[in-house]
Amino acid sequence: PFGFNRIITPHNTNSPIINLLGVKYVLSFTELPSPQFTKVLEEGQTKVYKNNLQHYYQELDQCMRRGQLMF
Repeated sequence: PFGFNRIITPHNTNSPIINLLGVKYVLSFTELPSPQFTKVLEEGQTKVYKNNLQHYYQELDQCMRRGQLMF
């Protein structure tokens, strides 16, 4: 039998898919040098990063559903 690995290692944190999926937090064992993420917690080897752009994409999605676009 094989085990189930619950840890997905992000290799490309600059991908727009992360924002389109609505990812708010990323857990990583390594440093994320992207300005898109802010480290909010570090416990042992695990680091928790908050996605700074997620809120922007969520607002954009809501505006597009209502048919509004603000510039």
